[in-house]
Amino acid sequence: MASLILTRQFAASIPNQTGYTMILTITSAVGIDAAVFLKQRVIATDKVSTEDNFAAVCSLAQLIDYPTIAPLSQTGYWRDSTVTITVRTPEYAEDVYQEIVAEVQKLVLDYNVNQDYSQNNNLAVTIDSDFPPEMLLNPPVNLSPTGANPTITVDHNLGTYYIINFSGATGTASLRFLNMGAGDTMRLEVIDGSAAVNITFPTNTIQGKGGGHNYTSPGVNTTDLIKVLFDGTNYLIESEEGYS
Repeated sequence: MASLILTRQFAASIPNQTGYTMILTITSAVGIDAAVFLKQRVIATDKVSTEDNFAAVCSLAQLIDYPTIAPLSQTGYWRDSTVTITVRTPEYAEDVYQEIVAEVQKLVLDYNVNQDYSQNNNLAVTIDSDFPPEMLLNPPVNLSPTGANPTITVDHNLGTYYIINFSGATGTASLRFLNMGAGDTMRLEVIDGSAAVNITFPTNTIQGKGGGHNYTSPGVNTTDLIKVLFDGTNYLIESEEGYS
């Protein structure tokens, strides 16, 4: 069974450059080539030198058809195991990252299905497309705090997708993060029962929709999905109220 591990890092700030540069690398590959990023070599704006641009995550056919050695000519396509992407905002960086995670996951799934199909024509594959990429790559961590004003610890080393069920809790929960490095992301699926439980995040938290570090529940019997990005200084969070 083929598998890949995709690692993301944020590059150090570059003087006079506005934006966020993230480096995505396939750091482990089992049963499949690690060079899954398709690049295109083009002539640069100076009309003399060349530059390599990220084109896409490879399809199965491209994984076979294109080499892993950069073309000697001025133009052409090739494959690499790392790609550097610069975007303007951390929110857009997260969106791009999630799209690439989904495409890499689809490539591995297609590869495994193709391998299995060659051995078993009766193969059946079931995928729940409602699961975010993190849940398909890593099993979720379930937390069920109880009582009034519970304290919650969310450890990035234990998982990147947490399901927090507040059905047995009331008041305002205090939440802290552990082991998140610059560029790390998490998702919190927050479930409220008969009581709407608010959350106090660390003071260095910024909400995309405003509210500082105090998160207000959307209401009783609701489920919300909260995206978290740590930029090395602050926790940037964005909730999708009405996710359920």
